[in-house]
Amino acid sequence: MFKYQIKMTKMQPLTETKTLLENQINNILELEDKEFITQVDNIHKTLALIDHISDPLMISIDDDYANDFVTYFLILYCNNGNLEKSLQIYDVIKSLIRYIALLDRYYDMKDYDCKIRADLLFKYIMNNTNGHLRNAIKHSMDSLWTIAEFEEKLKEKMLNGKELFVKNEIRYHIMKKSSDTILYSAVLENYIERFNPNVSQLLHYNRALLDMQDDFKDIEEDLTNRDLNIFLMSSIGIMSISDVLNGHINTNDVRRKSSGIILSIIMDFETCIHGITVPKEFSFIKKLSKHYIKTLRNSINSL
Repeated sequence: MFKYQIKMTKMQPLTETKTLLENQINNILELEDKEFITQVDNIHKTLALIDHISDPLMISIDDDYANDFVTYFLILYCNNGNLEKSLQIYDVIKSLIRYIALLDRYYDMKDYDCKIRADLLFKYIMNNTNGHLRNAIKHSMDSLWTIAEFEEKLKEKMLNGKELFVKNEIRYHIMKKSSDTILYSAVLENYIERFNPNVSQLLHYNRALLDMQDDFKDIEEDLTNRDLNIFLMSSIGIMSISDVLNGHINTNDVRRKSSGIILSIIMDFETCIHGITVPKEFSFIKKLSKHYIKTLRNSINSL
């Protein structure tokens, strides 16, 4: 079944849908922040129509990474203005994002079906790339494999609950967790002459902010699965981790009482993002940064 789904990831000849997509992209960079975010949501829905995937697991993954999909597609289209070429390269990045997401699920839940799907998807990626790009993807992946071991050690420390996590340690974990962006940046760098390390760094911060929002939202699930979560990490020393893990403390109390370090890290990221300069055609990425920071702060401050 999944082999069929992989075939379905190839772009479909939906002329009307592609025309709609081009209309949605026109003048998007000139939109004000609120209208820009609304149009980003619309573009994601249109990209999903072109992709025409029907597998529930893939739909779930695509929804989780909707902002990433649109970001990478817009970077490509704003660079070359060619819809077909942008969609072709976007397909590679989209497949890589799905591949990493499937592996994450495999490592987190020991779901071997996800491992099988990931292997098939990687084969699809390798069959659709060559030369320098293929080598760049393989090299970038090699640098990601150590992250799982690093996070396993952090998880042991969190579950033990005897040692505090300092701010720098949590911030380092956040940036490590989101470092799969170097893989997608390797693809962009292969095709876009004006793509530079500043753009890559901005994409990294944005993914980190989205991961922080996920930790805020998924704290109950992470408690059940005994997974790493920055709010649980930050709670050590403020409350008993055993009480937290055993459900004796309300999760909103965990979010609220551990938010000081998280809000400080958000401020650090905001300062760094403000100091990053990128070519004009990529300036929309900062609009997304602003939106992610505002959303995360509002989530925490609403408690």
